[in-house]
Amino acid sequence: MLEDISDLVGFVAQAGPPAFLTGGALVFGSLLLAGPFTVAVTLVVAMALVAASVTLLAAAVVAIVAAPYVLLRRAHRYVASHPFRLAGHRARATRAIAVVRREPVA
Repeated sequence: MLEDISDLVGFVAQAGPPAFLTGGALVFGSLLLAGPFTVAVTLVVAMALVAASVTLLAAAVVAIVAAPYVLLRRAHRYVASHPFRLAGHRARATRAIAVVRREPVA
């Protein structure tokens, strides 16, 4: 019996454990991790979708609320940059009426 054991004492493992043990442990570990990993990925994707939809909803609300203010500010800037536009239009209209009402020259 000692002679059989003495051969094993000097043995150097070069190839590692048998392939079916390593492969079996890898498959078993993967199957144990597949469920929790799937749940974690699903939760992360769901949270990202909720965050994106909340952000888009907030942006839409801000755009709807701000639109009248932006339009009024732009209209005020336009009127301020063209102060006599309407007055010039009226002046041209009155000149045209005056030209039509002139009497012919004899």
